[in-house]
Amino acid sequence: MQGYRGRMAKKGGPVQLQAEINTNEDWQKMLTEKKGLVVVEVYSGWCGPCVAISGNLKKMKLDNQSEFFHLAMAKSDEIEELKRFRNKSEPVWMIIGNGKLVTVMFGTNAPKIIKVVEKEFQEELKVMKGELERPEKSFTTMTPEEEMKLKRDENARKDIEMKEAAELLERSNKYRMRSLDRVSKLLTLRSLLLIFPNAKLPTGECPVLVELLTQLESILCTVLWQDEELQLTEHNLHKVR
Repeated sequence: MQGYRGRMAKKGGPVQLQAEINTNEDWQKMLTEKKGLVVVEVYSGWCGPCVAISGNLKKMKLDNQSEFFHLAMAKSDEIEELKRFRNKSEPVWMIIGNGKLVTVMFGTNAPKIIKVVEKEFQEELKVMKGELERPEKSFTTMTPEEEMKLKRDENARKDIEMKEAAELLERSNKYRMRSLDRVSKLLTLRSLLLIFPNAKLPTGECPVLVELLTQLESILCTVLWQDEELQLTEHNLHKVR
């Protein structure tokens, strides 16, 4: 694997705008050596980094020309402090100030990300001058931004599940009603109709039965006898013949 790489040592040689972090050693070295603000893209090896946003950040670094503004991309696969970001495809942007976690951002909204980075860079310069203090944040603990995102994602997941459940119930009811419509048309002058337990909802309600009774009334059929529950056995089977 490639190790930690920063600015090239040869005078007049090319400058690497974005350091590559692949191991715990690379990660700790970056936290120790990079003074000022570091914007780290955290990604999983299977999907790779976000090229589009990285291009915007590299342009920002070229325009900035500050020795206290750095870019890096960290592959979370083998970095312990970044393990909660493994196996995820959504771009993660971690802002670090003098080795301390500042904030975490998600997504590909370039204008928003650039705006936050510019703001945090100016604040980091104030921190370095002793004009501002930042609260301590752990790299292994979710930030408030992450908790908010997790809550939004969970709510979105629940909404999708509820929608899918409602659609499934609607399709099931339509299927049941088509079956019941056929049954009602085939009934003789006196018939016995058994409705099995799987027609009931988890709540115990049986909307299909209600609808069937409505249909029977519409064709002038009368329900002579109705039992809520009947346990069929070989001894009482003759009663329903």
